[in-house]
Amino acid sequence: MKGQFDAALQNYFKALTYYDKKKDIEKLAMTYTNIGIIYKTQKEYTKALKYYQKSYDLYVEAKADFGITIASGNLGSLLINFKRYKESLRYSEMAEKGYRKLGYDSYAAYPIANIAMVYDSLHEFPKANAAYIKSVALHEQYQNWYEVANTYNAYANCLVKQKNYAESIKMSDKGVAAAKKSDAYLLEVEAYGNLAKANAKSGHFDKAYTYSNLYAKGKDSLFVAEKTKAIFELETKYETEKKEKLLIKKEAEAKQKNILLLILSISIFFAIFIGYLIYRQQKLKNHQQEQEFELKSAIAVIETQNKLQEQRLSISRDLHDNIGSQLTFIISSVDNIKYAFDLENTKLDSKLQSISNFTKSTIVELRDTIWAMNSSAIAFEDLQMRIMNFIDKAKIAREDMEFSFKIDEKLNDIKLSSVTGMNLYRVSQEAINNSIKYANAGKIAIDVRDLGEIIEIAISDDGDGFDEQSIIAGNGLHNMRKRMNDIDGKFDIVSEAGKGTTITISIAKPKDTEL
Repeated sequence: MKGQFDAALQNYFKALTYYDKKKDIEKLAMTYTNIGIIYKTQKEYTKALKYYQKSYDLYVEAKADFGITIASGNLGSLLINFKRYKESLRYSEMAEKGYRKLGYDSYAAYPIANIAMVYDSLHEFPKANAAYIKSVALHEQYQNWYEVANTYNAYANCLVKQKNYAESIKMSDKGVAAAKKSDAYLLEVEAYGNLAKANAKSGHFDKAYTYSNLYAKGKDSLFVAEKTKAIFELETKYETEKKEKLLIKKEAEAKQKNILLLILSISIFFAIFIGYLIYRQQKLKNHQQEQEFELKSAIAVIETQNKLQEQRLSISRDLHDNIGSQLTFIISSVDNIKYAFDLENTKLDSKLQSISNFTKSTIVELRDTIWAMNSSAIAFEDLQMRIMNFIDKAKIAREDMEFSFKIDEKLNDIKLSSVTGMNLYRVSQEAINNSIKYANAGKIAIDVRDLGEIIEIAISDDGDGFDEQSIIAGNGLHNMRKRMNDIDGKFDIVSEAGKGTTITISIAKPKDTEL
């Protein structure tokens, strides 16, 4: 519970030796289960599977029904991570039957949820839906609101895959209510993300925008909490290592004193032996100094990373608190001038409104910058939400213009570095802005495609277009090309007078889903 996994594992392995000598099979099985839980918590799934399987085999040998049921549930849950769905299904069904037989209906909800996730992964949606509903009903019966919220979130996401957006919204609403009952803010934020996605897919962009903001606000809040926790843990680790270093030093000094006393008491007859001891001690001291140097270097790296993170957080807070508040003051001042003086000069009124709108846009850009600074990695779903929010605002400004936005769902789990994500967003934003301002377009289409090793974003309009040979590239096009060059991406533009313009940007897909 305290996160001291190494100490816990040491004690559990000692317990294994003890119970093995006592031939206590059930206690051995229980200890294997606990070791598996620790490795699963650390996402060492292969090791966790090894100990879960040992636990299951021992419970079977002991014919312990309750132990077999627990071990089956553990295996059913873990095997999903290895995509071994048939085995996961078999163990989960075994666990459900075991809990029912033993009269622990409240626990049966957990393997039923695992069954739902297996069918969800296999895209056998009718079976997945039935299992999700069954699991939720059991958790609600025993008022386990945390798991109610967790299961509703998984079910809502499954419904999005089925394009049943209306039902997904209902399930997410229930998930929010359950999360609030159990004070599970993380699950509440996940539900807002599902609501933003489902509303966007069903064309309810106003609601999608609202839930997207709630999701972003929640993520930002959780980000700050997690970073604070990480900094505290690093400080604790540093203090512990410092104490250990001091203890090693004292032990070495005590050992050196003992050796000196021994040398003084030995006669000349043992001079050669004394010389050997001195040589051996010097060699030990050199080794100790090397270890101390390595420890100091490791501590210096940790302190540097800690200071860099503190600087990033400090800069983002200054941007938000100082520049953000000043921009808000400008908007308030402009609005006060308009209402206080009851302006009849329409040109002046229009100019003041233009200043207010520009300042509001600047605040949005500032928030986007802070969002990128505070993120070590940006999920493609977050990037999608930012582009959708921008399109939603553009639709308000140009009601006569038609927008379409398509994105390959296979990209949802992709994560980009904050630099790459921000550059893709800015280039897409600039391309859409150019179409709105200069192209006289009636339609703008954004198409995000997964091309295997490549992620491609195409922004097309049906506007005036231009002759690529005669046009002089302005700062906008120059900046877009530079942004893509900075992230080793590609930038292409195809246009013809009277036939519209298409801007295509592409980057190599990250090798791992997390950068």
